[in-house]
Amino acid sequence: MGCTQQPMYRFTWPGQDEKCICLIHAMKLIDIVRAMGFHLQIIPLSPEEMMNKSCSQETEPSPLD
Repeated sequence: MGCTQQPMYRFTWPGQDEKCICLIHAMKLIDIVRAMGFHLQIIPLSPEEMMNKSCSQETEPSPLD
């Protein structure tokens, strides 16, 4: 299931195309990157980009779904 939060940043994981990401997933991604010893540039989106894009991350289904 795709994340429904508003995207706030864009990033490019090595070997992949650029993706957009929400604040919650960006914080998780930063933790993963630090644990792996990688450097990953996370760039803020403009207000217009925030409205026209979506978070590319997957979420776990809710137990209520």
